[in-house]
Amino acid sequence: MTKGLFVTLRLSCLAAAALLSVVACNDSELKEEFVQTSDEPGLVIKGQQMYDFGKGNCQLGYRESAHEFRVSDDTMSEYLVLTLEKEIEVEEECSCSLTYTTKTDIITRNKLRVKLLKKEKDAVGTRMWFWNKSDKMGITVSTVDVN
Repeated sequence: MTKGLFVTLRLSCLAAAALLSVVACNDSELKEEFVQTSDEPGLVIKGQQMYDFGKGNCQLGYRESAHEFRVSDDTMSEYLVLTLEKEIEVEEECSCSLTYTTKTDIITRNKLRVKLLKKEKDAVGTRMWFWNKSDKMGITVSTVDVN
């Protein structure tokens, strides 16, 4: 009986390890896909694009003093607001708040941890790609240069 329990326990541990490796791989794949394919401002959750803000199809706002980014459609019915606790550089993490709309609700997440994966200049300002590992959430925003 002890031998049977040992075999069962060992198989359970192997199954758990296999599941964890799939989850870890999935996170890495989702993060890579997000960085490579999310060129427009918006929100991706578990590989699902939440908005279709195509080129010229959204309004951008950036308030430097509050580290706040805003993205919305022209009617303000779909939007997201990302507020960082501080300015960060690529590969750094910080806490933030995120408010976004769904078809039926307005979701607010406080004390969400994000990592800045990528940062590059574009025609508007500086585009940034943030990633939240625990929720497999990617957020693409842009500063707005007025010069």
